[in-house]
Amino acid sequence: SAGRADRRLLRAVTIGQTALTLALLVGAGLLIRTTSNLSRVPSGYNIDRILTMTVTAVQGDWNNFHTLALERVSALAGVQRAAFAWGVPLTGNNWPGRVEIEGQPPIAKPTDAVALPVRSVTPGYFDILGIQIADGRDFRNSDANSNKGAPRVAIVNRAFADRYFAGTNAIGKKLWQNGRQQPSMEIVGVVANSRTDDLTRAPQPELYLSLWQAGAFSKDLIVRTSSDPRVLMAAIQKDVRS
Repeated sequence: SAGRADRRLLRAVTIGQTALTLALLVGAGLLIRTTSNLSRVPSGYNIDRILTMTVTAVQGDWNNFHTLALERVSALAGVQRAAFAWGVPLTGNNWPGRVEIEGQPPIAKPTDAVALPVRSVTPGYFDILGIQIADGRDFRNSDANSNKGAPRVAIVNRAFADRYFAGTNAIGKKLWQNGRQQPSMEIVGVVANSRTDDLTRAPQPELYLSLWQAGAFSKDLIVRTSSDPRVLMAAIQKDVRS
């Protein structure tokens, strides 16, 4: 019983709905293909049986809190290893740092220093995520400010070593933050590349500092477990709060 104008309107609505449905289907197909492609990208780390949670230490002895938290969490049944880190992959957490690099001429002004993402981790972080130490060593608990005379140390990724120390060994080289008049950091390790900021981008140069030396107000607790990590969430939270 619809008139001619009504029928034209209905046909237009039907064509519009069909076009919109087709666009949604194409978009969904592209999204599925992109997700599938990303799942095959080698990230450089392993997140199986990994639990992370944000931990903020507000008051008290910073060093003592983090040391005790790692001891208690690591002692829980089902926990294989635990570490603290500022800069867990794909969280967007890192701070933009600037460093001067041994072998390069001194800079004229601070903004001329090399800019790169800086992360801060405790010993065992790389092992937990399956990031291979390609040369040198991991951080140690002795790499701490509380140890009188402990030198500042750093770990870089392979992309950093290849770009700034091509043809030479990066281990033992010096880095400076805030000018060469400040104490230097010695590179003690080189880790394999990982896509920590974006799975669609090739690995970029990265710098890791010892959390015991660099500190961090808010950071993530990273735990590798022997089974489903969600089973241990409540126990880990209880130990950290205690």
